Amino acid sequence: MQAHIANQRAAKNAAKNAQRGAGFAGTKKEQKAEGRKDSRKFAQLQQQRKNVAAGKVKIDARIWRPDMVGKVVDPKTPGTKKEEAARATRKAAGLAAHNTRSTAEKATRATAQTNKVAADRLTADARRTVRSDAKKAATAARKLDRKTQMTQARGDYKKSIDTGTFPGRKINFNTPQGKHYTGRDARQALFNGHAAGQPGKGVGFDTANGKQLPNKFKHPKEFENRPNVGDGNKPFPAMVGSGREFGMRSGHPQGYDGRSPNPTETRLITQANGAGVHEFKGVISHPAGSDDHVQVNGTP
Repeated sequence: MQAHIANQRAAKNAAKNAQRGAGFAGTKKEQKAEGRKDSRKFAQLQQQRKNVAAGKVKIDARIWRPDMVGKVVDPKTPGTKKEEAARATRKAAGLAAHNTRSTAEKATRATAQTNKVAADRLTADARRTVRSDAKKAATAARKLDRKTQMTQARGDYKKSIDTGTFPGRKINFNTPQGKHYTGRDARQALFNGHAAGQPGKGVGFDTANGKQLPNKFKHPKEFENRPNVGDGNKPFPAMVGSGREFGMRSGHPQGYDGRSPNPTETRLITQANGAGVHEFKGVISHPAGSDDHVQVNGTP
């Protein structure tokens, strides 16, 4: 009796399953379990697709796909002609969309690169313009500074010459070491001393390496008229207080500029008067093999 009842139930379930389709074979409990299994597989497929879109992993060809009625099947299982045609259509559409995006992206990247190059060129041009303008401004400032310096030096030079204390241009000065200077060399040293005597304009370079000397060694320098080591006499016995010294060069149109030769032998000595105008005190030089200073008298 019980076997008969079980057979009736099985026949009834088989009839119902036949009406529902082959995809729903089994009891309700079995169908629910199979449905949950299919849902999990479908969720896995969706997650795989998201990962591929995010560039995380490559899709596995073995991932199962849903068929036309929603049933998840092995991708190796051949589909109907309609399914294959639909799949080919989707693939062709996807490929066309990809190519369209690829072409658009290439065009966008090319445009961006062109714009970047143009922007970089404009930026470089702007930087060059700024540097050029700054360089021009610095050059103009140096020229103005030099012009102002020379204007002041000419004015101070004229005031010194007007004192009437300076020797004529053709006066001769013969040093103990046999070198010859003229009054013109002394006057050139006077002008250069006025130009270099302005704040921050001192001149002097190391003859060994060409670098600028410390300010205390630059010309013009303070002349203290100290007694010589050899005889104990001062170079200018009648001179009271300190004066100023500046290197002389023989026959040079611009005179001493702080570079060459090293002005340790012959120098012009001046001293400011009560009005602050420098007057001629004399020319000094070193005797051969000595650091003492001796006055060099001028001759016609």
